[in-house]
Amino acid sequence: MAFFLGVSGRIDVLLVAQIIPNIIGSMISGGAGELLVTKSNIDHESNSKYVTQYTFLTVVIISIVLCGYWLSIPIFNDLLEVKKNDHYLFLNLTFLLILSKVFGSVVSCLQQLLYLKNLYKKFIFISLFSELIGILVILSIVRENEILAFAYGILVTSILNATLFFIVHKLPIFSIFDINSWKENWLDLIQHFKKIFTLSIQTLINHTSSFWERIISYKFLQAGYLSALNYSRSLTELPKMAFLSSVLTTSYIEQNKRRQSSHEQYQSYSRKVDVLLNETGFFFQVVSMLLSPIILVVFFKRGAFDRHDLEITLGIYQIFILGFLPGLMFNFLTRTMFIEAEMKRLFWVFVFKTTFEILFMTLFIEYFAQAIPIVLTISKYIFVFYLYHFLTKKNSDIFNRKKSIKLYLIAIISSLLIYWINRVFVHNILSLSIFDLFLYYSPILFLILIASFYFLKNIKRKIKGVN
Repeated sequence: MAFFLGVSGRIDVLLVAQIIPNIIGSMISGGAGELLVTKSNIDHESNSKYVTQYTFLTVVIISIVLCGYWLSIPIFNDLLEVKKNDHYLFLNLTFLLILSKVFGSVVSCLQQLLYLKNLYKKFIFISLFSELIGILVILSIVRENEILAFAYGILVTSILNATLFFIVHKLPIFSIFDINSWKENWLDLIQHFKKIFTLSIQTLINHTSSFWERIISYKFLQAGYLSALNYSRSLTELPKMAFLSSVLTTSYIEQNKRRQSSHEQYQSYSRKVDVLLNETGFFFQVVSMLLSPIILVVFFKRGAFDRHDLEITLGIYQIFILGFLPGLMFNFLTRTMFIEAEMKRLFWVFVFKTTFEILFMTLFIEYFAQAIPIVLTISKYIFVFYLYHFLTKKNSDIFNRKKSIKLYLIAIISSLLIYWINRVFVHNILSLSIFDLFLYYSPILFLILIASFYFLKNIKRKIKGVN
């Protein structure tokens, strides 16, 4: 995207078109997988009909809601303030994104079951294969279709993921026509979808901030700022998503199991995972901040992505890196709140978090362009500290709150210092060729290599301790 379109208003249209389908998808199927794995013995073959019917119902509900959105596109054109010359593009992008969310709901239902069945290798293979095919589709049609090519890529990836997940689980697709099985499972299905409805309200509130962030970026800031914001967020989210889709999902399942068997085991396991994730997040945050200029140059500075685009994106990216550690831990702590059955409290956390972000983004957006990433980063720290406070107050031995806060303060101070140094030397750094840039960073890269060796050795020992 960066190579072919740079920082572009066309990308802004794609990002605006994604807002509503993403919210609908997250509300209906976002927590479907997590809820499914809480059902007793759901990984047994005898429950395959239940899983099929659960997935089918999810697909039906999300399809109905997305069809309602599609019929209301003229209203949303005005609400989202899509420019008149972008209406046709917005319509086409929305259609492709809606289809991808329908197939994505299947992935959301079945992904966690792969972890529960210990099919990690198959998950990795399917995900990589689907993503690579999606990328090949983009590369093959991007010159003719420009931004539409990326929507086609998203759709192809979703279709492949959904199909292969379904095949791997060996689900009996014709069980959707089995009336007796529906009667047998109906009460359980109703209970699960009641929980999804409860979660969907929370998800809607949580996504309201992202909705507002994109709207005010599109409306008040220069064309292309939203795409720079997206590049920066994507770079920050990549390592975090690796944790979310692997470590955090498996730790959630283990936490849930141990909570049911022994409270002491649950607390001990949660404390060890907390330390492991905190230290890993701290390491990633500091290293990412140190290497942020070289990361952007190596990944982006080519094709349509010029130096001006690089400077805009780098400023946003570094601010997002400041929030990497609390962003990672917020996901872990919210899942722990779910295990603790503190859904009502968590609901109000999302309400206050969203209100805080919307209020301060709106207040400061017209005064300085970086208001959005700054407010989002500050919000992460505030509400992670609150969740630590609440959970340790409820279970004093579950986390070492004081140790975590000290680590966070060190992360803030060291990251801000590196941010200031990067700001001082940014013009000199960005003017270098890639070869000269690597020479310039060679002492830092050498030190990071040594630190990584000791860090990985320490993490390996702690992972054994967790297991």
